[in-house]
Amino acid sequence: MDILKPIEITELPAYTLQEIFDWVTFQMLRQGRKSIDEKNSCVYRNESGLKCAAGHCITDQEYTNLKEEGIFAEWMSAPKFLGDLYRGDEPEIHIQFIYALQQLHDTTETKNWKSALNSLALKWGLNNKILDIV
Repeated sequence: MDILKPIEITELPAYTLQEIFDWVTFQMLRQGRKSIDEKNSCVYRNESGLKCAAGHCITDQEYTNLKEEGIFAEWMSAPKFLGDLYRGDEPEIHIQFIYALQQLHDTTETKNWKSALNSLALKWGLNNKILDIV
């Protein structure tokens, strides 16, 4: 996988969990800050352009379309958001994995992201070599 090639959430079935992990890990660690709004709540994207873990899997066009449709306000959790966006024909494992990445983003201090991502990789049986690159 080309790390710099964006993952499109509507195309997730075409990606392995390793590819998703590598992409999101690279983006989160490169960004180095949480995506939070003015209320200090984690959001898919904030006004500064920062993204959460799930937000890194939503292309600009997908985000614009969903934002214009007012869909973000309707979803309160990643599993429902991702599941509805998928339209039900993608593997449940992708939804669970991106939700785990999102929870890591939302609940872990940024200084502990590398360690937490390493633990997540081990838990899911994934290669953690991306952590040495970023």
